[in-house]
Amino acid sequence: MSISLSLFDAKAAPLPLRGVSIDSRTIRPGELFAAVRGDRFDGHAFIDTAIAAGCAAILAEQPPSEPCPVPVVLVPDVLHALGEAASRWRQQVNPLVLAVTGSCGKTTVKEMLTRVLQRHFTVVHATRGNFNNHIGLPLTLLAMPENCQALILEMGMSAAGEITYLAQLAQPEIGIITNVMPAHLESFADLDAIADAKGELLQALPQHGLAILPANRPYSARLRQKGANVSILTYAADAQADVYSTEEGCQNAATPQMANSTGQSFIIHWQGKQDGVKTHLTYPGEHLRLNALAVAAAARHAGVPLPEIALGLQEFAPPAGRGGTRHAKGGWQVIDDSYNANPGSVRAALRAMPTPLPPGRRIAILGDMLELGKEAGLLHKELYHDLLENQISLLFTAGPLMYALHQEIEKQQANGVAQRIQAQHRQNPAEWLDQISPLLLPQDVVLVKGSRGMKMERIVENLVTNAL
Repeated sequence: MSISLSLFDAKAAPLPLRGVSIDSRTIRPGELFAAVRGDRFDGHAFIDTAIAAGCAAILAEQPPSEPCPVPVVLVPDVLHALGEAASRWRQQVNPLVLAVTGSCGKTTVKEMLTRVLQRHFTVVHATRGNFNNHIGLPLTLLAMPENCQALILEMGMSAAGEITYLAQLAQPEIGIITNVMPAHLESFADLDAIADAKGELLQALPQHGLAILPANRPYSARLRQKGANVSILTYAADAQADVYSTEEGCQNAATPQMANSTGQSFIIHWQGKQDGVKTHLTYPGEHLRLNALAVAAAARHAGVPLPEIALGLQEFAPPAGRGGTRHAKGGWQVIDDSYNANPGSVRAALRAMPTPLPPGRRIAILGDMLELGKEAGLLHKELYHDLLENQISLLFTAGPLMYALHQEIEKQQANGVAQRIQAQHRQNPAEWLDQISPLLLPQDVVLVKGSRGMKMERIVENLVTNAL
């Protein structure tokens, strides 16, 4: 059993397909080309390019203008047809499906969970990159091998109803919510609305399904209501949850971490059970520990033995741009959290910064947090208190929204409150290239974070390659 053209058209010959692509630039010979219409492009304009690249078939809403040497499946809506085919393939393969959503931490949990499940299942498939929306998730399903045993899906959303649709396609049995934080506020009235949208995942679970939720959060009760028809496991860093952690007898458990430390060790416990498991993460931060607890809850429910859970977590390293540490030629340490940002994830990243070895300093380079709606200025300005609490010595900001934070620091400095934060601002992150390195010391710890649209990874690469 393999993906074939008959998955898209029951009347078509069972032509084997190597996969499905929506990009004529990267399509491989033997794949089906889906001519998706987007905001900035129309895939129908690239059918000839896809044919020249060796595609095996075309999925389109209108016939090609020239005679086509490969089969063409015509449908009213290419995206809808992709979704239907993906759903059929999911049902045919029938793996254990685990879905992850949340305002931040989705990709980290997905990668952690993949690492852990690979120690137990022979064939594990997971969302690639950020293929977590109404286009990416069907492509992820259609890329699943026919012998897949466990499927891990990241589900993103920017509006109500989107996760409902994704869950209808994927039919997950285990649903994990990482958190509910200010993100995509342009599309939602408040945090309750965001919680309701995330909770769509729980409402889509079958009666035998499992919901894994953060405990003791302002939105926890609201999420529990959404998952009222399924089993629920909660997780937290303390014993007020079904799955929790302790540090007794663990080396490297004390926080904050030193810049030369080797991460954090802790014991994962389940309420009502005598057994627990000691594990180690190579990176500090309570947010990563919480991610590990959610993963442990899901993995144990999926039948992974405790020792395998511990080993899988120990093997985990954050994906690029999501909190990993890079060592610069100049001797400073760069925490690359440049992939994306919202207020909650920025706070978590600041808390997780290790304590520098003397005479090093904690330094933050922050770009705009986008899609925060009418409260954007206030949400940026409020980060001032987190900078103080986490002893940031130097702050470099970029973007028109981050200027609100810069102004708040200037205001507090004028009042004699924030003298120990040296702050500088630029309108564009590119203006900081080659400007920050001359100001750094060999033992400095530098956090780089901002929304995807700010392209803060350019600053990371600049800092890593520059020397004193």
